[in-house]
Amino acid sequence: MWLTLALILLPAEIQLLDQRFLREPPDQTAAVGEHVTLPCRVENMRGKIQWTRDDFGLGLYRNLKGFDRYKMSGSDEEGDYTLDIDNVQLEDDARFQCQVGAAPGVAPIRSRYATLTVTVPPEPPEITNGDVLRTQEDRKVTFECVSRGGKPAAEVTYCI
Repeated sequence: MWLTLALILLPAEIQLLDQRFLREPPDQTAAVGEHVTLPCRVENMRGKIQWTRDDFGLGLYRNLKGFDRYKMSGSDEEGDYTLDIDNVQLEDDARFQCQVGAAPGVAPIRSRYATLTVTVPPEPPEITNGDVLRTQEDRKVTFECVSRGGKPAAEVTYCI
C-alpha cells in the first residue's frame, strides 16, 4: 500500500508564521550623558511593537512622544526596532523590554528584560575637617575624607 502526501503551499500573504525575536537587548551600563542602543529585531512581525521601561509602555510608533531622548531606529523592512537613548540620565536606570502584540492567529511575544544601569561620577573627595589641619609630632589625628553623589558610591582609600 502506497501513501501519497500532498503539500499545499499558501501564498506568502496568508501564511501565518510565528513572530519571533532575531535579536534581543542585552544588559548594559552607561554613564550619565552617554548614548545607549538597545537592539530589537523581529521576524514575521504581525502585531504592533512597543518598548517598555519598568513595564510602562513608551508608545507604538518610532517617534516616542513624551520621550524626547528616546527613538526607535532601524527599518520596518528589516524588522529592526532598536531603541536609542540619547544623553542617558539617572531616570533611565531601569529594565527595558521590546514587546510585539498579538495579531489574528499569532501570539504576542516579549523579549528578555534588559537592565540599564546608569552610573554617576562622584564629586571630588573632600576632607571634612577643613583645608588645613594643624597638629604636633607624635599626636594621634583623626580626619574624614568623603566623596558624595556617586553611583555606585565611591570608595576612598588613602595612605599615610
